[in-house]
Amino acid sequence: MLSVPCAADWNNSGAVTSADITAFLSDWFADLAGGTSIADFNHSGATTSADITSFLSAWFAALAGGGAC
Repeated sequence: MLSVPCAADWNNSGAVTSADITAFLSDWFADLAGGTSIADFNHSGATTSADITSFLSAWFAALAGGGAC
């Protein structure tokens, strides 16, 4: 059985930590500067502030579940 990746574990460490927020924001700013869409978390087709909100919602939900993925 394949495991489903945890979207809030942005750095793929196997746990949801503050390092995931740092990694996500780094990718988000890189998207804005470079025109990429790595941090298009809500899959809208554009990297916007709504992606930060969506990511943080998933991050807090994962923490409420124990922080493990």
